[in-house]
Amino acid sequence: MVKPKKKAKAQEKLAKDRLRKKEKYAEIKKDHEKYRLEKEKERKNYLFKKEKKKVLSIAEMIDKQKREQRRRLRKNSRKYLNKLQEQMKIERVLLENSPPTSENEEIANIADPDPLMEIEKTPKTVNSKATQSIQVNSSATRKLRYRSMKVISNLKKEINKLKRDKDMLRKKNKKEREMQSKK
Repeated sequence: MVKPKKKAKAQEKLAKDRLRKKEKYAEIKKDHEKYRLEKEKERKNYLFKKEKKKVLSIAEMIDKQKREQRRRLRKNSRKYLNKLQEQMKIERVLLENSPPTSENEEIANIADPDPLMEIEKTPKTVNSKATQSIQVNSSATRKLRYRSMKVISNLKKEINKLKRDKDMLRKKNKKEREMQSKK
């Protein structure tokens, strides 16, 4: 049985090691060359593990392993989406409770509200999972953004077509004037 003091010291050591690794990785990330070398090293290790069959793709796994992997993926994605939702709540509270930094900002918020932001301020919740509320909200935003981008692209196409027509007419008129001046 492990004594409590030894266990506490081991946990402290592990925490220090994690902190040291984070700092080292942050230093490596700052230098592009070191970061590139580190990524190559990680890639080689991954390929080596893949050759030794220590890392399997979903297609190579047996059914039980697939179920376990998918369960882990669902759990991790749920955790990540909950974390995002909490961050959004915090940001929303901070924005609502903080005073505007200038009069211009206050006027801009009143005068020209962004239609995409209006959708985000009024989230539509679904009674099942917490993750679906984010998906419903973002899907409405995506639909609105898609429609507006489609309208914009159609207008740009029309503008380009009119420009081409204008250039063709200009060239045609220029040729006609040249023909008249020669006569």
